[in-house]
Amino acid sequence: MYDFWKLWALPKRRPAGCEFTQLPACHDISIRQGAEQAGTFWESQEYHPHKSGNDSSYIRELRDYRPGDSLKNIHWKLSAKKEALLVKEFGLPLGCDLLFGLSGETLSGELLEIVYSLLWGCRSLERSLVFLWQSPKETDPCFVPIFQDEDVYLAMEMLMRENLTTWKGELAPELPSRQIWLKDGKLARDGAPVADFSGEDWKEQLSDMELIL
Repeated sequence: MYDFWKLWALPKRRPAGCEFTQLPACHDISIRQGAEQAGTFWESQEYHPHKSGNDSSYIRELRDYRPGDSLKNIHWKLSAKKEALLVKEFGLPLGCDLLFGLSGETLSGELLEIVYSLLWGCRSLERSLVFLWQSPKETDPCFVPIFQDEDVYLAMEMLMRENLTTWKGELAPELPSRQIWLKDGKLARDGAPVADFSGEDWKEQLSDMELIL
């Protein structure tokens, strides 16, 4: 907007733009916790909010000394200042014990619904996992650690920005983790076939599937 003599102007304010991501439909599926526990193969830079570990690079909290505590864990400088023995509780890095790999030639709407449903099914067990796929734009696979619900949305948003997804790697049995792979619409757990979603009845196959992790 200009003044009458057009000596000065005020810019017209425009409303800030917003970007929305429409997530695919999520279907209820049967995923149960198995008795067998697999080892952890992935450690992130995040730490458990309630449990202590042995990562001395991260001090989770300071607490009062208890009989049996190691003298190495005493915070001597702060203890002298407080005139009481204080012990350092170190952090426990969060680890993933489940690998979910995706491989296919196209990202169809049906495939996205299946992936989204499987991710939420795994989260219902409160199992931490790593979601993996190969982007045609990148030379290295995309690894997305999922420790909380917000990570599911992030993983799906990243995946939905891809036009194609291909994965030429083979199943890696040397990893001490439970693995599920969705390849060309067929789901396998540790290399054993579990379900086939490549047909038109994929919704029925998804609802009838029983996956034990």
